[in-house]
Amino acid sequence: MEAAVEWFTRAANNGHRKAMVELGLLFNNGHRLPQDYDRANYWWRRLAEAGGTDGMVLLGMNIQSGYGTSGDPAEAVKLYRTAYDAGDTGRAPYLLGVSYEFGRGVPKNAREAIGWYDRVRGTVDVCPALFRAGRLYETGDGVGKDVERGLEYYERAQRGDSYQCWSLYDRLAILYHQGKGVPQDPAKAHEYRRKAARTKSSYSGPGRQEAPYITVLALDQH
Repeated sequence: MEAAVEWFTRAANNGHRKAMVELGLLFNNGHRLPQDYDRANYWWRRLAEAGGTDGMVLLGMNIQSGYGTSGDPAEAVKLYRTAYDAGDTGRAPYLLGVSYEFGRGVPKNAREAIGWYDRVRGTVDVCPALFRAGRLYETGDGVGKDVERGLEYYERAQRGDSYQCWSLYDRLAILYHQGKGVPQDPAKAHEYRRKAARTKSSYSGPGRQEAPYITVLALDQH
């Protein structure tokens, strides 16, 4: 591991952006070396200042969660916006949606959150983003309750990459079990429970890294 850190450090000091990301992850996750949020944030800030959207997003998540910082959600939101404006159409708009949904660094605003969730494109964050939007319509939390529209979002979410979206399948299992908004169907409810378990097991299996803190918070609150 020391050799890997040395190699990444040399590459990062030479401006290699991927090396800055990986070096930050090594210190942030604390796998096989002491966890050090300050050093992780140092490299991600350098990357962000060089225009790297990965650095903006990763640094923003640590700032918003208070890892290695005093915690400034508003600064994190600015980083996400900058990343989005610079071309990040995956994690950045998703995190902006989460920020507006839960009022972290910006005033709580469900409609604004849905607007950002709808902007997520082409990444594993599409499924959880559409799930979050659908859940807001299903519950009517901050928007007019519209179960049918919520289910439309759930249907769209299932067409994307299901990676880290077991919460969607858990929710659909509940709806089919209770017959809320859909015909009561115990067999279909069981099918979704099994799909949720398989997805979660695959996500947390060997080689998988823990999801970013704020993403986990958003997905778990269902």
